[in-house]
Amino acid sequence: MKKTVIAVLFILFSGTACAVENFSIEAGKGNLATLYRLAIQKSWDSNSALLQDNQIQTLWAVSVTEILEEKYRDIPGLSHSLTDFGFTPILRWQGTAAHPVYAELGIGINYMTEKYNNNGRSMSSNFQFGDHVGIGYVFSNQMDLNLNFQHYSDAGLKMPNPAVNFVTVRLSCSF
Repeated sequence: MKKTVIAVLFILFSGTACAVENFSIEAGKGNLATLYRLAIQKSWDSNSALLQDNQIQTLWAVSVTEILEEKYRDIPGLSHSLTDFGFTPILRWQGTAAHPVYAELGIGINYMTEKYNNNGRSMSSNFQFGDHVGIGYVFSNQMDLNLNFQHYSDAGLKMPNPAVNFVTVRLSCSF
């Protein structure tokens, strides 16, 4: 947990954090594990051709995630935690302000401080791709609630590659 706090402080007080547009907290469950994530998001170039119709937003997210394994090394009752650092480009389809519902897709890179080894799924690498697909709703106060399906895998670069999935809920605040 100490590593997570240090990483979050570094992200929040780094020079790039000054231009950050969103801060989010996220929690999820999957494969007898729990996920807790803090992230910052920023739009890509505001002059992008994708943004001209105001329906597709391009974002990037930097995140720190704590994953609590509840059946570590396949032993019931044995728990363990690891930290994941991620960078994820995101495409978000959203209508006009009158239509606050959106869908998003992200494919990013992640580094886990230890190899995931929980409930019969033992990953062979600390490096993983973190993909997600989600739907969300933006409230009039710029708060944002999102439901995601999160998938971690190394895309078969190293075996075994069992993949781990989570269903998460994210709350974001724009500023």
